[in-house]
Amino acid sequence: MKSFKQFHEAAIAAPLVGAGVKTLLKVGGAYAAAKGGEKILKDLLGTPSRPKDTNWVKNPKDKVDDELNVRQGQAKDKAKNKDFDSEMKAYRKGKKNLSPEDQVQRLKDAAAKHRKNKK
Repeated sequence: MKSFKQFHEAAIAAPLVGAGVKTLLKVGGAYAAAKGGEKILKDLLGTPSRPKDTNWVKNPKDKVDDELNVRQGQAKDKAKNKDFDSEMKAYRKGKKNLSPEDQVQRLKDAAAKHRKNKK
C-alpha cells in the first residue's frame, strides 16, 4: 500500500509522463513560483512556531512607515503641549501692551504649564 506522499507524487507525475518540453517547463515554473511565494510569506510573517513581530512602530518595514511614525509622534507632542503653546501665542500677540513685570509673570505662568523634558 502506498503512503499518502507517494500517492500524491504519483498523481502529480502521471499527467507529465506523455507531456512535452513546454508543458514540463510551465509546470516547473509554477512549482518554483509556489515555492518562492511560500518563502516570501515565511520571511514576512514567520512560521507558526516562530511568528515575526509585526509591530510596525518598533520595527518599521519601510521609509513610509518610519515617516508616519515620526508624524504621529509629532501630533502627540503637539496635543500634550497645547496649553503651553496657546499661552505663548497669547503672550506674543499682547507683548507690546504689557509692562515688563507683567511680561515676566506671563512667561512664568507659561513655563509652569510646559511639559518637562524627561532626559
